[in-house]
Amino acid sequence: FQVTDRIYQVRGFDISNMTIIEGSRGVIVIDPLVSSEIARAGIELYFQHRGRKPVTAVIYSHSHVDHFGGVRGVIDEADVKAGNVVIIAPDKFMEEVTKETILAGTPMLRRAMFQFGGLLPKGPRAQVDAGLGKVISRGTVTLIPPTQIIKQPIEVHTIDGVEMIFQLTPDTEAPAEMHMFYPGLRALNLAENATHNLHNIYPIRGAQVRDANAWAKYLNEARDRFATKADVVFAQHHWPVWGNARLLDYLAKQRDTYKYLHDQTLRLMSHGLKASEIAERLALPKSLEKEWHVRGYYGTFSHNAKAVYQRYLGWYDANPANLNPLPPVERAKKTIAYMGGAAAAIARAREDFAKGEYRWVADAMSQV
Repeated sequence: FQVTDRIYQVRGFDISNMTIIEGSRGVIVIDPLVSSEIARAGIELYFQHRGRKPVTAVIYSHSHVDHFGGVRGVIDEADVKAGNVVIIAPDKFMEEVTKETILAGTPMLRRAMFQFGGLLPKGPRAQVDAGLGKVISRGTVTLIPPTQIIKQPIEVHTIDGVEMIFQLTPDTEAPAEMHMFYPGLRALNLAENATHNLHNIYPIRGAQVRDANAWAKYLNEARDRFATKADVVFAQHHWPVWGNARLLDYLAKQRDTYKYLHDQTLRLMSHGLKASEIAERLALPKSLEKEWHVRGYYGTFSHNAKAVYQRYLGWYDANPANLNPLPPVERAKKTIAYMGGAAAAIARAREDFAKGEYRWVADAMSQV
């Protein structure tokens, strides 16, 4: 797909997009998908339509695997060592990759199977989509360490003849992330901080809780500093927004959504509400609720309100009974016994299910 002059994206091959910028000598690849096999297929698709050119640089926009895992499908590490290809990444990239894919990698991978449904059959009653893209590819995940790190809040570099202004956005959608503005192309790349849905402050696969306040701050900074000079804004998921007036409106509403989520959660915390109570009460204001690009097609206000609460106050809800409860199995046995046994509990659950009390039935039956 063409984004604008000299910028193309491979979409639909993986959960993320691979962006390709045409430079003076070759092409710059931004975020080479999850796996090397799919990344190789993606770059070959580009070559079929635009001609074969050498890859002169790879840029990792942030530290999640769907934005670096396919790198060996688009370049050879020997070319990196020879100085023919530069790999650019944000500050603390390798540190954050290590935390997420090695230290906590096993439980995160297990939980990701539940979040994304990768083992389910494809279809309307099983896996339809992954929210940020169609599916997560199952090929070989790879990594080549970056050769150039963006360390200052704003840095300007010329990569293969293309001027790029890098804006670090730490502790937003990823702990190590950055935006990129290409002034000569009048294009703004917001990595994964402005997609066409409400994102996760806490992804249910498991991760460190993200900073919604910082997220809003960096979007506002990008809007003020770069967006007024852009004709298109795009990200490493979903599709672009074209036209200066449209993209300014889009970024303002993305910014306002994360700021509202953060500020209103803190306001209700200050009134003494607990995480689950805030999640029940918090909703988008009328100025935002009709905007498709901030709806909960990936993250939800309910999950995200609990995440903001957790970031500031942690898991404890100030109820002493929850400081040292029974473990889940022992608690379930006692709870079902109090209900009169499993058969009686199931019978009551069927009655409540028929009444549409699905949330309560799911809660109660999880004890059986």
